[in-house]
Amino acid sequence: MNQFEHLKEEDSGEQEMKEINDTDGGTINNNNNNIRRKVEPLVWIVGCSIIRRLHTHIRAQRLDESLGLRCEIRWAPDTGPWERLLPALRSLSASSSRAPDVVLLHLGGDSLLHEGRNRLGFLRLITRDLSECFRMFPGTRFLFSEILPRLRWRGQTGKSYGVERGRRWVNGRVCRFLAERQMRRVRHRNIGLIHLCGDGVHLSPEGNQRLMSNLRDALQEELRR
Repeated sequence: MNQFEHLKEEDSGEQEMKEINDTDGGTINNNNNNIRRKVEPLVWIVGCSIIRRLHTHIRAQRLDESLGLRCEIRWAPDTGPWERLLPALRSLSASSSRAPDVVLLHLGGDSLLHEGRNRLGFLRLITRDLSECFRMFPGTRFLFSEILPRLRWRGQTGKSYGVERGRRWVNGRVCRFLAERQMRRVRHRNIGLIHLCGDGVHLSPEGNQRLMSNLRDALQEELRR
């Protein structure tokens, strides 16, 4: 809180009025500064059903939906596959009074084996859409949360080891793309197949805790930049 010095009484009435006016002006300016400081950074978390289940987990455990951070988080946990990203962001923008400071993206797992498209085609889609995101929100920083490992993939017809290689390849290439633009990815080295629930896709309670911790740490670091 700003501290103000007390005005010294002056014999001259004109000088006294000048000092009072100066003080009033200073108070108004500082009040405006306080209002500006109270506007917290705005974060959008946009994701697939994994984020929806994480959000449900946070609410069920009565945890802070802002992840204990000094920011306003708006959750968009029903975006779906990557192909729905841009419409989701346009919808969020239309219903928001200001652009986000940070957008955290966690989606893409359901699009990795899209029919008629290989991993290079998927990477091209991601980089094209991210470039459009940068154009739509020029002052916003984007975080890409890595595609997590799974036992079952949408569209999978054979063994999963080839899909796993594709997952790691896409994560690495997107990281490189973002790094060239001074943006980052969220890594999940502490989440593996043992942290999945029975469906082989979504996370167990422990997996959700780890994901929440990873997202929180990444956002905390990003907000300090």
